[in-house]
Amino acid sequence: MFLEQSWLSYLKDMITKLKERRTGSHIRLASYFKETEHKITIPNHVSIKIGTLNSILSDIANYLKMTKRELVEELFGK
Repeated sequence: MFLEQSWLSYLKDMITKLKERRTGSHIRLASYFKETEHKITIPNHVSIKIGTLNSILSDIANYLKMTKRELVEELFGK
């Protein structure tokens, strides 16, 4: 399901309009896609726990007003 490629726009916005703050081994990202600020803190590790990844994906999907399953399908295919 393509929602005007909202997930792609969101990720591009996270990268190009990045307000980055590093604290220890975490990175704080802020995006202004959808005209509202969205902040997320992600670990800057080689690998992360599955629960952490689940939380990150759920948070982004909620912001984009789509299900986590739709987001995962958009990002990684079926």
